[in-house]
This record gives sequence, structure tokens and C-alpha cells, in this order.
Amino acid sequence: MARARTAAAAAITALALSPAARAQTTPDDDARRALIAQATEARDAGDDRRALALARGAAAMRATPSLHLLLAELEERLALTADALADARACEDALARDRAYHNWQRYFDACHALVTALAARTVEPVVASVETPVTAPVETPVAAPVVTPVAAPAVTPVAAPAVTPVAVRSVARSAGAAPWAVMGVGAASLVASGVFFALRGGALADRDGACGTAAGECAPDSGLAVDAATRAQRGAHTFNALTNVSLGVGAAAVAGGVLWWALGRRDG
Repeated sequence: MARARTAAAAAITALALSPAARAQTTPDDDARRALIAQATEARDAGDDRRALALARGAAAMRATPSLHLLLAELEERLALTADALADARACEDALARDRAYHNWQRYFDACHALVTALAARTVEPVVASVETPVTAPVETPVAAPVVTPVAAPAVTPVAAPAVTPVAVRSVARSAGAAPWAVMGVGAASLVASGVFFALRGGALADRDGACGTAAGECAPDSGLAVDAATRAQRGAHTFNALTNVSLGVGAAAVAGGVLWWALGRRDG
């Protein structure tokens, strides 16, 4: 994914500064290209915050897939995950509508890789509820009455009988059914991951069948075939993200359940 980002970033700068882009421009176009060039220089110099501000200024004039990709990469580096995911999806959606875009495949692969990685990070973890401990009431001690001591009669001590020690048997205590429930949820999530992976394969087959090519590449004038291939490609992206998420959740739940069960089998 890092290699695709580097290539896409270079293409963004080249596209903004190419002779073809400079031909027949307006003052707004010149200002937009200048902002993109300054944003690229700031990013290369390590000043991501200034680069993001400049890139957003350019996008306010006119947003393109390549500019959405630049924004998503800068926002990801600044830990703005939600903004980065939104720009990556905007890039992907725009390219799905315009397959004649310059360097379409390279930009699409980079945007899709970002969407998949960022979507997996935004899954909220399940947090177990914690019960608030109940504090027992504190009783106020009552003063005892003063008693005059009385001398007790002398008592001859009697030797206590010898007691033979009895060995205490260690009893293993089970962790209960909770770890098994967690492992069951993890197993179900792994099964769901397999189902999503199969659905992804079906969507890719539909995409290839729509245009009759192995990579789902349609001619720009294919009409309905392009629309069908685009829908199938989107479905494949969705199932791919669901596969990754359910696989990660399932593996974590199974490992956590096994650890819980092992730690719960301690001696009583």
C-alpha cells in the first residue's frame, strides 16, 4: 500500500504541473495548482499540517480524485482517521464514475487500499461492563460498660491431646461457561469471514463477466456493462472489508476465550 501511495503522490504533483494542465487556464486554476504544489512541498518537508491546510484550500476550489487521495494520505498521517476515510471513499467513488481518468488503475488501487485499511480501524471494540462495588455500611462501635474484675480461682492446666494433621486436597475450579461463549462468538465470526470472502469472489466474477475481460476493464462506451462492472467492483470492495474485519474479530475472540479458560482453571 505504501508503494501505491508514493506512486500516486508523484502522479498528483506531475498532473498539477504538466504542460497540458497549464494550457487554457484561469486565475483560479493557476491559484489551485500553486496551492497543490505548495502542499506537496510542505508534505515532502515533513510539515503535514501546513500541507493539509494548503490541500484543503485547493479542494475548496475544485476537488479531483487525485486531490482527495492527497488529502486522505495527509489526514491519515495526522491521525484524522474519520476525515481520511471520507476523502479516500470520495476518491474511490469519483473514479468509479469516471474510468477514463488519467492513470485510473493506479489511483483506484491506492484509494481502495486506504479505504480498506481505514475502515478496519474504525470498528468499535466491545467493552465489557464493570459493576460498581457496593460498600458495606460502617457500624459505630458501642462503648461497653466498665466491669470490676473478679479474681478467678486457680486452674490446673490440662495438656491438649495431640492432633494428627490432615492433608488438604487441592480442588480445581472451572472458569465457567463465559470463555466458551467468547470462543463461540469468535468461531462464528471466522465462519462469517469465510462467507464474506466467498461473496467477494462472486462479485469479482460478476465484474469480469460484465465486460468479458479478466480484470473487469470495460471500454468507455460500453454503457450498461460499465455500470454493472462498477456495481460489482463496489460490492467486492465491501465484502473484502467485511472479510478483514470479521477475521480480525474472530481471531481475537478465540484467542481471548482460550486465555480466559486457561487462567480460570486455577487451584481452589
